[in-house]
Amino acid sequence: MKFEGEFTEGIRNGKGTLYLTNGEKIEGSWLDGKLYGEAVVFKVNGTVLQGTWEDNRRTSLTYEGEVKSGVRDGDGIAYGKGGLPIYKGSW
Repeated sequence: MKFEGEFTEGIRNGKGTLYLTNGEKIEGSWLDGKLYGEAVVFKVNGTVLQGTWEDNRRTSLTYEGEVKSGVRDGDGIAYGKGGLPIYKGSW
């Protein structure tokens, strides 16, 4: 595991990217070493999860699907308030 980003007294705090040993990558904000706030998880299979985290737990999901060049492209699901799907299809 490797982290590139902001630290406070050796603890992840602020914006950064965490590279996991399984090939996944997490870009987001960290508070006291834990994922907190807006973040994007890039899965090994190409799926992307966008949402909000608190204390390393996902509290909401706004998008799950394929991304190319940082833009939604391909199959995916967009979620609205309350976590309900508002669009499922291709971009």
